[in-house]
Amino acid sequence: MPPTRLGPVTVLLAGILLTACLTTRPLPATPSSPPIPTSTPTPPAATQTAEPLPGVWTAQPTYGSGSPKLFYLTFDASIWSLMPTGMAPSNDRMLQHRTLSGCSIVPAAGHGLGPGWSAEQGSRRLGAVGFETVAVSENDALRFVNYFTGDSGFFTGFGVTVGADTNECLERAEVVLASFQIVGES
Repeated sequence: MPPTRLGPVTVLLAGILLTACLTTRPLPATPSSPPIPTSTPTPPAATQTAEPLPGVWTAQPTYGSGSPKLFYLTFDASIWSLMPTGMAPSNDRMLQHRTLSGCSIVPAAGHGLGPGWSAEQGSRRLGAVGFETVAVSENDALRFVNYFTGDSGFFTGFGVTVGADTNECLERAEVVLASFQIVGES
């Protein structure tokens, strides 16, 4: 390979740079000068927000289980765990909160109350979904809230057992319930 020839402009620029480097001398530090940092501080690492882990719960309604329709709920699987209820029928599932002890969402149907128990009926809109609610207390302590919803030919309920952190559990459960949809054949 033949040697590369440098043009006159390139040689002139190289000479100017070489002369400038050889003739510059560092300035002496003055007593009032701050110390020159020897390294650049590293900025703190950017905090990353974890994306929710998508979870889906679909099942037959609690009323009219012969319906071709299913309920469909979405949840953050890093917050809620979908697991068997441990009650018959064996295909029943529930959502158990991972950090709030005793906080769960289970399929629910209405039932009677024993002595010392009371129920307060109401309604609640969560997102686009309207729910009829029944807050159930034992000796004036809230134990669970049932949420019922549906349309013609489809009606279902969810019970939210609140545990010790009543308000936080209800707030987190209502985020899940607000995702309620009916899917399947009309």
